[in-house]
Amino acid sequence: MKKIMLLAIAILFMINFSFATNNPATENNNKVVKVVSKTFQYPSSAKDKLIEGYVLVSFVVDDEGNVNINQLYSAKKELAEYVQKELKQMVVEDLQPVPDQVYDMKIVFRLL
Repeated sequence: MKKIMLLAIAILFMINFSFATNNPATENNNKVVKVVSKTFQYPSSAKDKLIEGYVLVSFVVDDEGNVNINQLYSAKKELAEYVQKELKQMVVEDLQPVPDQVYDMKIVFRLL
């Protein structure tokens, strides 16, 4: 009886996992994170001034792949301006249509 119960739980887990991995919103999120991580570098002006911090940003991607910022916050003005400029120039391609999908990110700038 225990074996049957464990087998049923394992099958349910595999079904749930396959739904999660094939979810267009999850796939989109992975693509956006990949593009963002390739796009952002440490801003040289902030690096020269030894400025560290983070930027909280919420945005959507339109049908053409352009980023439209909903909200952006940082205590460090230079970091906020840099992130805003880069996001406005960024294009994310090949996203699955997911109506009103919002991306919330914390982008951290830390000198090593």
